[in-house]
Amino acid sequence: ESVGLQFRNKEFGGFLGREYRSRKGLPVINVSGCPAHPEWIMTTLSMILKGKINEDSLDEYNRLKIIYSTTTQFGCPRNIYFSYKVGLKEFGHKEGCLYFNLGCKGSFTRSPCNLILWNNQSSKTRVGTPCFGCTEFDFSTFNFFKTEKNKAELPKQLPLGVSRGSYTMLSAIARSAAPNFLLRPLV
Repeated sequence: ESVGLQFRNKEFGGFLGREYRSRKGLPVINVSGCPAHPEWIMTTLSMILKGKINEDSLDEYNRLKIIYSTTTQFGCPRNIYFSYKVGLKEFGHKEGCLYFNLGCKGSFTRSPCNLILWNNQSSKTRVGTPCFGCTEFDFSTFNFFKTEKNKAELPKQLPLGVSRGSYTMLSAIARSAAPNFLLRPLV
């Protein structure tokens, strides 16, 4: 169970409670990640020092919207495979999306990992490792390298904002429309 200063998992109720405010009137500002990217920390501190943070600049978990408003999937080099529902079945290949079989959480994890790169060069998904969802509150409560599926063999957890019905219909159409070059090895 994750208990922080103002949250207990996704609900208010951590150590300080919902009503806590600093002398400047701010709640605890969360910078999630395992670890949090140094640029995310510096951006947060800079905005605090410049007085540029208010309730509207924070998401529902008191994280900066400018950092946590996109999903990890944005900028992933495997997005075309995701779009056509071409999944990778085992590690070690460049062809295929890691979401469908190998546990990638990038389509429902809010972070800029593929926009603000580690050492200005890389991210987990860029080196062929699935996103573990380390910026979300349920981080580490699941199998890192296996996608949980329902009886229809579709992922249980869907991309943010997508309904089960829409996803089911789209998956069948997208997979049948996949260009041939996506279905064969790159090298």
